[in-house]
Amino acid sequence: MTEETQRPGRKDEVAKRRRRRDNTAFGPSLKLAVPEEIAKKMAEQGRSVRWVNDTGNRMHQLTKLDDWDKVSGVPPVPVGTAEDGKPILSHLCSKPTEFIHEDRKANEDRRKKVEAGMVKGKQLVAGPDGETLAPIQGTKGAEIYVDKASSIGRGNQILD
Repeated sequence: MTEETQRPGRKDEVAKRRRRRDNTAFGPSLKLAVPEEIAKKMAEQGRSVRWVNDTGNRMHQLTKLDDWDKVSGVPPVPVGTAEDGKPILSHLCSKPTEFIHEDRKANEDRRKKVEAGMVKGKQLVAGPDGETLAPIQGTKGAEIYVDKASSIGRGNQILD
């Protein structure tokens, strides 16, 4: 008896080969590119750019209630489809870099206050006169929801 060796089928051979021919990463290609001349122009003016999707009232929030401005000369780019079938467009907007740094610093300062309050047993609460410190529940006389008869509120206390 002779054994016949068969060549693997074309389907098996193709399945073993990789579809991607080079070692490129797919992550960076998912970002929308900013035209080089626009990026250079905005950098010279001290402005940062970002793409903003026109979903909901996002464009109104950023252009009317914040300091972002649409960059003229750059057409919107379709980035998806909404549930109703309309295209979602992304607009290139810019904001002074100085304002971005100020906003980040304000957010960072607020985060640091909250963390400092938590260490002291208090947390920031919005009140009529601005932010005030209030005790964290369960400490310093604050009410706690858990029934006092349950073992949850006692932790690892030694009970007589």
